[in-house]
Amino acid sequence: MTENKPGYDLVAEDYAGQFANELDQKPFDRDMLERLVQRTQPGGVVADLGCGPAHAAAWFHQRGFKALGIDASQGMLAEGHKLFPFLELKQGDIARLREPDASWDAALAAYSLIHIPADTMVEALKGIHRCLKPKATLLLSFHLGQHILRRREWFGKEVDIDFHFFTKEQMQEWLRNSGFEVSETWVREPYPQIEFQSHRAYIFAKAV
Repeated sequence: MTENKPGYDLVAEDYAGQFANELDQKPFDRDMLERLVQRTQPGGVVADLGCGPAHAAAWFHQRGFKALGIDASQGMLAEGHKLFPFLELKQGDIARLREPDASWDAALAAYSLIHIPADTMVEALKGIHRCLKPKATLLLSFHLGQHILRRREWFGKEVDIDFHFFTKEQMQEWLRNSGFEVSETWVREPYPQIEFQSHRAYIFAKAV
């Protein structure tokens, strides 16, 4: 994850301008977040992993949760602080988390695990599992496929960022090998014009 940090720092302001309000246009994604709310202790700690400009963390905060945003990019965190100064945001690599054991009531990894190579995914998921309380829920989303998209230009800036696409069967197996119980898997088609045109998977997994 850390190797993508310079690219995200470069595009942070443009990224926030395009995506900070994206939930307004994505009812399916809002429904997935509501399902996570239903599985989470009221007022509990929800970690938004790879939070970007922290719009999902703000969504949880507005519903009474103690939202925590974690991202490797200081540029992204700076945008999050500008937009949502009331949030707790931390710099951290979600592939090598340093948060205390069993400290979260739920976690969201929305299109952030896509920067973790397949051969280190189980290690990253074990780190997330360690930070979750017993029986807490992780919601993750990712692009479906079996390839790597190598982006060298983004928002008119030169970057070096790899986006990893996975199958839902791969991710389900990695979750089980990391101590999770997979409870639900959803797939949706892309929203036309407002996002990258890939099919997406959403998986709810319980820490056991």
